[in-house]
Amino acid sequence: MTTETAMARTITLVFTGIMMFMIGGIVRGLIYIADAPRRREARNATTGDEPR
Repeated sequence: MTTETAMARTITLVFTGIMMFMIGGIVRGLIYIADAPRRREARNATTGDEPR
Protein backbone atom coordinates (compact mmCIF):
# COMPACT_ATOMS: atom_id res chain seq x y z
CA MET A 1 0.00 0.00 0.00
CA THR A 2 1.44 3.34 -1.00
CA THR A 3 1.55 6.35 1.27
CA GLU A 4 -1.08 8.10 -0.85
CA THR A 5 -3.49 5.20 -0.41
CA ALA A 6 -2.80 5.14 3.33
CA MET A 7 -3.41 8.88 3.57
CA ALA A 8 -6.66 8.62 1.62
CA ARG A 9 -7.85 5.77 3.81
CA THR A 10 -6.97 7.69 7.01
CA ILE A 11 -8.73 10.83 5.81
CA THR A 12 -11.78 8.79 4.80
CA LEU A 13 -11.96 7.04 8.18
CA VAL A 14 -11.56 10.30 10.12
CA PHE A 15 -14.17 12.05 7.97
CA THR A 16 -16.61 9.14 8.36
CA GLY A 17 -16.14 9.11 12.13
CA ILE A 18 -16.72 12.85 12.42
CA MET A 19 -19.84 12.63 10.26
CA MET A 20 -21.20 9.76 12.38
CA PHE A 21 -20.71 11.80 15.55
CA MET A 22 -22.37 14.84 13.97
CA ILE A 23 -25.35 12.84 12.70
CA GLY A 24 -25.72 11.21 16.11
CA GLY A 25 -25.75 14.62 17.78
CA ILE A 26 -28.31 15.98 15.33
CA VAL A 27 -30.56 12.95 15.87
CA ARG A 28 -30.31 13.33 19.65
CA GLY A 29 -31.12 17.02 19.39
CA LEU A 30 -34.15 16.37 17.19
CA ILE A 31 -35.40 13.69 19.58
CA TYR A 32 -34.90 16.08 22.51
CA ILE A 33 -36.85 18.83 20.74
CA ALA A 34 -39.61 16.46 19.63
CA ASP A 35 -39.95 15.04 23.15
CA ALA A 36 -40.25 18.46 24.87
CA PRO A 37 -44.09 18.61 24.92
CA ARG A 38 -44.28 15.15 26.49
CA ARG A 39 -41.75 16.13 29.17
CA ARG A 40 -43.69 19.33 29.86
CA GLU A 41 -46.92 17.37 30.30
CA ALA A 42 -45.22 14.93 32.65
CA ARG A 43 -43.77 17.78 34.72
CA ASN A 44 -47.15 19.53 34.93
CA ALA A 45 -48.82 16.27 35.96
CA THR A 46 -46.37 15.79 38.83
CA THR A 47 -46.60 19.36 40.13
CA GLY A 48 -50.33 19.69 39.55
CA ASP A 49 -50.03 22.94 37.61
CA GLU A 50 -52.74 23.62 35.04
CA PRO A 51 -51.64 25.54 31.94
CA ARG A 52 -53.71 28.67 31.40
